[in-house]
Amino acid sequence: MPSQERWTRTNRRTMASSQSPSSQHVLTAPVTFNVNVAKQTPLKQGDAVVVLIGDKTLTMACSGQPVWSLTVAVPLGEHSYTYAIMGSTQAAASSGPSATAAE
Repeated sequence: MPSQERWTRTNRRTMASSQSPSSQHVLTAPVTFNVNVAKQTPLKQGDAVVVLIGDKTLTMACSGQPVWSLTVAVPLGEHSYTYAIMGSTQAAASSGPSATAAE
């Protein structure tokens, strides 16, 4: 059975500057995503906590229940991202607050 999204929270983040105009390379900065899923639907065996950014779904690691985290290089600029609990059973999804942060 395909994975179902069981909970989501969408946010926005702005990195300090944009792509370098003199280069084909995209400048990136390390960003650590942390989410506390304690108040969300209970995790079941086989569930994964992920961050969706752009067209990528990145699996987070449990850094101590109920906090999940992931550090990844993100291109500079403004990005929307969503935290989600993915599992094999469907449950109600809920959205969280939007936030903008400058690094």
